Amino acid sequence: MRAISQSRVIESGYLCMFLAVVNDQHIPPQTCAKWLRDKQAVAIYSISRTKLWQLQKAGKIRSVSLTEPGMARATRLFDAKSIEAYIESFLPENQQTKEETK
Repeated sequence: MRAISQSRVIESGYLCMFLAVVNDQHIPPQTCAKWLRDKQAVAIYSISRTKLWQLQKAGKIRSVSLTEPGMARATRLFDAKSIEAYIESFLPENQQTKEETK
């Protein structure tokens, strides 16, 4: 299993590029990634893997399981836009909006 030792995100509004150094080798940028594996989401958004899975289980972020008959294990992908929306909900201007609606 590869370990992400360093990561850098280049943003332009929505997530547009992700460049990681894995085992001292550069991985080409993923352009406009909409769906991320858990390790990519953890590296990009600096949240723990546990927190990511808790948010998914609570329905606060979107994910999809890629599974087909006969597969031993599925691949879970997380929606980058829903992760960003969750994080942005903690911005001060969004907190005021929540308090005003109560």
